[in-house]
Amino acid sequence: MKIFVETPEGKSDFTFKHMAILGRDPTCDIKIDDPLSSRKHCRIKVDGGKIYLEDLGSSNGTKVNDESVKKAIIKETDVIQIGKIKITVKLPPPKSVKLVKAGMVVVVESNGKKKKFTIKKDTVVLGREDTNDIVLNEKLSSRKHIQLTNEGDTIYLEDLGSSNGTRFNGAKISGKLSIPSSGVIEVGGTKITVETLSGESQPPKDEQPSVELLVTSPSKQETIRLIDTLVFGRDDVCDVVIFESSSSRRHFSITLKDGEVIVEDLNSSNGTKVNGERIKTHILKVDDILSVGDTKIQLKIENVKVKFFKVVIEHEMQFREYPFKDGILLGRGNECDIVLRDVKASRNHAKISFEENKYYIEDLDSTNGVTINQIKISKNEIPFGSYARIGKTKISIAEGEVDSHLGQLYNGYDILKRVSHDDNGTLYVAHQRSMRRTVTLNFVDAKFFEEEEKKKAFLEDTSRYSRIHNPHLVSIIESFTVNSHGNQSHVLATEYIEGLPLIKRIEKNGKIKVNNAVQFAIQACEGVESLHEKKLYHQNLMPSTFLITKGGIVKLSDAGMSKPELKSDYELSSEALRYEAPERGKGQSASISSDVYELGATLYHAVTGKPPFDGKTTLAVNTKKINILPEEPNKIIENIPSKLNDVIMKCLQINPESRYATMTALSQELQALNAAPVEWDLEDDYDSFETMQNQDISSLLWIVLGIFCVLGIMLNIFLYNSQSESSAKANAFQQLEKILKNAEVNADNVQDELGEFIKTTTSIEVKNKAKTILANMENRFRSDVPEDILNDYKKSLVLLNAGGESVQEAVELLKDLEGRTSENTQIGIKVRSKLFSVQAMLKK
Repeated sequence: MKIFVETPEGKSDFTFKHMAILGRDPTCDIKIDDPLSSRKHCRIKVDGGKIYLEDLGSSNGTKVNDESVKKAIIKETDVIQIGKIKITVKLPPPKSVKLVKAGMVVVVESNGKKKKFTIKKDTVVLGREDTNDIVLNEKLSSRKHIQLTNEGDTIYLEDLGSSNGTRFNGAKISGKLSIPSSGVIEVGGTKITVETLSGESQPPKDEQPSVELLVTSPSKQETIRLIDTLVFGRDDVCDVVIFESSSSRRHFSITLKDGEVIVEDLNSSNGTKVNGERIKTHILKVDDILSVGDTKIQLKIENVKVKFFKVVIEHEMQFREYPFKDGILLGRGNECDIVLRDVKASRNHAKISFEENKYYIEDLDSTNGVTINQIKISKNEIPFGSYARIGKTKISIAEGEVDSHLGQLYNGYDILKRVSHDDNGTLYVAHQRSMRRTVTLNFVDAKFFEEEEKKKAFLEDTSRYSRIHNPHLVSIIESFTVNSHGNQSHVLATEYIEGLPLIKRIEKNGKIKVNNAVQFAIQACEGVESLHEKKLYHQNLMPSTFLITKGGIVKLSDAGMSKPELKSDYELSSEALRYEAPERGKGQSASISSDVYELGATLYHAVTGKPPFDGKTTLAVNTKKINILPEEPNKIIENIPSKLNDVIMKCLQINPESRYATMTALSQELQALNAAPVEWDLEDDYDSFETMQNQDISSLLWIVLGIFCVLGIMLNIFLYNSQSESSAKANAFQQLEKILKNAEVNADNVQDELGEFIKTTTSIEVKNKAKTILANMENRFRSDVPEDILNDYKKSLVLLNAGGESVQEAVELLKDLEGRTSENTQIGIKVRSKLFSVQAMLKK
């Protein structure tokens, strides 16, 4: 707002965001030099587009248009008077609004199906040709059949010299005809209705984040809107005056920042309490009660995204989530807020609390204790991204609302873990009890079932896809519906693939090696071709729908997950639209050619690191696709072979007839490139299941290595049994397997245990296997750590071994390393663990 102050000497203006105090005191926002002005005279405040004026108990009063006021809502034309000083207030200008261009809404009905098109221009051409604004799949339609024109509020229909003519309300037309919005246009068996799209638009509502505070005192109850910061106290210059004898002049403040409502005590004499406990700072939640004497303040939500936090429990790969509350109790006893099914949990094992904007876990004198990063703690912060452990149970804090599906049993499937959420729905890992196998469950987004017709089509497609089996397709097991918390969800059960989506590989490495990209595309062709053989189309090919297994096998998921129709001016939230064929954006049905385009766009992204087209809206992307070809891949990345460049560009031709006729033809062209596959770098390029869920890096490293090693060991044991080798060798293998399996629980000691095992085992073959595993671990450790940090860490170990005065020098070096490393890296965890153990030893 702008405040204009007029004195006998002249005029001045001041700009403030929301509020200003006026008076004779130099500390006021605007100093009023008039003998009739009090030290703090009045307050002007803007809230919700209104101007509020309040007299602050001045001696000579405040006038508006020559009338004395205490509190008033004033207009921009009103004049505030303090003695001889005149004051006016101007609100900030409204946000500029871009008028929506006039257009029309066209509904096309053919073969019992309706499609709605929102067109943001005044002229629309319909017909069989691909270049039309709306493509008609009608055998009696000419290439360019009719034109619709919006002139003001009138729609004109014109037949463009079609072979079979056009009818309006049953009568054949000729030339140009003005038509009412209630009529029906007929082109063969296709019916078309049209109405104008108004060119006027309303200014957007003020969507400035805010909350409402309910303030209750013995005398009254009022609601106060919080936009940024409000100061509460006994002083009449505070934003909110509290008439309490226990209140300080400036008692506390409440701030809205990044979706959180933060209370801060301003060094008051008697303190600020939340839920009966004195606080310094506190994030106010919906159920909290803030109190000063008999005045109570609670939070009312309005137009603000409030953050939710939850406690996540993982036990033996099964996850559950619980809403966080301060002082939440964990243990084996049924009276606990979270009951732990862990043999090492005590009845009342630990408590999680929120103190000074941090989450803490406290051990309650349990038998087996609580550890963080393999270190036993009595009370410690749980940082986001890390976890505490009780036995085999991991406890972490996460942002977001509780997922009610976790831990539930639906249709014979136990929900174990949430993997991802995207435009199509939410994906979970589950255990199928009857078959004793791991599967994935896709809770399909409700948009697929907004209409009965869509629901029927989806279920029919699912049934047809489930009968197709191909090594490069993720198999569909079944579909079913579940009722949860009053909502019905449609669930698709598919085989579980332990693989990483292609998009994750691209994001991690920037792009995919050319040879690997070619081999990926050849396998993808085989999977999609198996659909085409059954007259089915995928309709959703993009980097996130392809999974790459550890062995480099391509698996195609989301078969039949058709995309919903999106209006052209919607924000581009769907990843799929960046890969969709141009004709699909104009209403044409899916085809072999549209799948070829989508696979070509995916291959383009794989080798260049970016999709062929991008833009902020659907309209922006579709306009580019319809009119231009993307930049050629070898102009973005120089080492892309010209033949591969040509193959990709042929897939991305605007005219469907210019693309490859079949997936087999595309595959043959790719195979002719003779691109020998390069081994996928599994350690660098493959993220395991735990990695995608932000598990502890140190434990994860040993888990991943352990998985590979254990598989190799189990194979060797099998070979041993089949060849009747000595029991000593088998025992040695079992010992090694046990060490690696225990790595998840105690990752930091696995290298020491392997070293000791190598010294004691008598089997040469097993000893060599252990040496190889240990060497791989050490090499991986060294390659991940900067040389200067690794050298200093080694130096600290040498000093510790030397003993005596060198120990203190080692402690100082470890403290220095603590500041140079992150607590979420393997070396950082090792440094902190070593420093903790040495300091504990010195205390003893």
